[in-house]
Amino acid sequence: MNIEQAVLDNLRELPSKNQEEVLAYIKALQQKLKPEAEAQRIQWGQVAEQLLPDLRRMQWLHDGSPSAVYADSLLRTMQHLFDQAPDEPLTEVLMVLHDAMTFQNRWIDYSPEQYQGAYTLFEALFKRSPLSQEQVSQAIQELGRLGFNTMPYEVAVSTDMEPDGHE
Repeated sequence: MNIEQAVLDNLRELPSKNQEEVLAYIKALQQKLKPEAEAQRIQWGQVAEQLLPDLRRMQWLHDGSPSAVYADSLLRTMQHLFDQAPDEPLTEVLMVLHDAMTFQNRWIDYSPEQYQGAYTLFEALFKRSPLSQEQVSQAIQELGRLGFNTMPYEVAVSTDMEPDGHE
């Protein structure tokens, strides 16, 4: 039995006056959570205000020296976000882009169209936050479809080794 079903089963056994108290308690909890959710949305709004302009600039100036400044700003913001909120679903997607850009300094190899696609993707993700795990997976796949290397640090496993670890 899940929690929702257990609550409903127990609620049904209560007199109507107590059921009203439970309902009032639930509403109070919901009100308490609304400011927290709104504060989190504002936080993502602030992150978007930092990241999206740099992504836009990467699109316009992707291969010149000014873009190095924007790439640095973008990467530092992503790293800072990871340090502050490593368990957030949106952070996971941002770090995939971060790794794709930093691996062997590939940020300069990506095209304006790829940065435009990343901009469009993250613009939509910031509006949807918080994300489900399914949305995170879809966003990472979209980065891959855009041509970003979403698994730059893959490790090849050799099967040519003897059981004792020697070849």
